[in-house]
Amino acid sequence: MAVGTVLVTGASSGIGEACALHLDRLGHRVYAGVRKQEDARGLGERGSDRMVPVFLDVTDQGQVDAVASQIAGDAGKLDGVVNNAGIGRGGPLEYLPLAEWREQLEVNVVGQVAVTKAVLPLIRSAGGRIVFIGSIGGRVATMMVGPYCASKFAVRQAARSDHPQDRRPVTIPHHRASPHGHPEPGPAGCRPGESGQGGGARAVLAAPEDPLPCGHRREGPERAGPVAARQASRSDHPPDRRPVTIPAVSGRPHGHLHQR
Repeated sequence: MAVGTVLVTGASSGIGEACALHLDRLGHRVYAGVRKQEDARGLGERGSDRMVPVFLDVTDQGQVDAVASQIAGDAGKLDGVVNNAGIGRGGPLEYLPLAEWREQLEVNVVGQVAVTKAVLPLIRSAGGRIVFIGSIGGRVATMMVGPYCASKFAVRQAARSDHPQDRRPVTIPHHRASPHGHPEPGPAGCRPGESGQGGGARAVLAAPEDPLPCGHRREGPERAGPVAARQASRSDHPPDRRPVTIPAVSGRPHGHLHQR
């Protein structure tokens, strides 16, 4: 019998994949959002019978609603959702087509909001968690990746601004390959107001929030995934300053930061 039920978007690779597999190993039923049959098959082969790959393009409202309905029919509640699906687009503003700007924001911002809205009744009934995967790009703009940074700034503020009176700060440092430097506190998450439907829901923005000096490397998704998984699967409300360690992915080109 599964410990809990969690939805992970963008689970075909990277942090999403690592998060889904880690939650499965912890005993949760995991609805892992993918877009390709081979990715669904791969997760099914590596996971247990609790792993449920689902076809989920976060820009397709029909697929979003279908997954929410499937979870409602199977479990009736959702203990956590990890909004990980995303892409990275970059280039000079003068030459980057508007279509790429629109795609970037549609996937990384509107898509995450669409998924959250669709599953929020299930999250609220379980008193569960909403996790947004952030980025240093949501705090410090980087040359030539304006669309990606803009999307991560937007996600960061969306997580902070909903019901600000219920907001709870979450400190988010990361592990370094070198002991030098001092992480600064990360952004606050927020808890949407409770209703008569259940115990409310808690939103957490999980992100590496301080830049690294030149030559330092961040750790990859095999470390970041389990951390995001822990945030999604917690059922209690942590104290006001709870450390959340999210290492970032290193060595990836800006054009392919995440798989949606």
